[in-house]
Amino acid sequence: KDKRPRMEKDESHLSLKASGGGTLMEFYTSQASQAAAEAEKRRKAEVIAAATAAALARREAEIERQHKEEEERSVLRSVRTSLKRWAQECFSREDKRQKLLDKGHLKCFIQAPTSENVKEQFRKIIADYGGKFQVVRASAPQARADAGARRANAGPGG
Repeated sequence: KDKRPRMEKDESHLSLKASGGGTLMEFYTSQASQAAAEAEKRRKAEVIAAATAAALARREAEIERQHKEEEERSVLRSVRTSLKRWAQECFSREDKRQKLLDKGHLKCFIQAPTSENVKEQFRKIIADYGGKFQVVRASAPQARADAGARRANAGPGG
């Protein structure tokens, strides 16, 4: 008796012999057609996997685009609020109002990520205030804390 583990092919061959029908040639032909069917299934699965990967990539790109748009809307909301507060402060504080009358213009520095859409929206918001928009690559000027300290330390004589 054969003690080898039985394989699928052996079992098919045995069942073919047991049924008494068919030849060995028919057996191998059916094996070949099964292999072709399995190859076709694998090919279809690969096509489906590729389509799924492409759909997933498109979905991720869409999510990223939506996230970017939401971030831009948030930045614009923040800028609109900052400009409104700045404009109110300019008209309410005597020193800023005087500076506006003397110079004819005031500057408000806004730090935000730049994209073409954001720049265009900035232009529209600022145009509503009658102002001009200019991109400055350097960082915004910092309040001079050391200047105030120097004045406080100067004393009456010097």
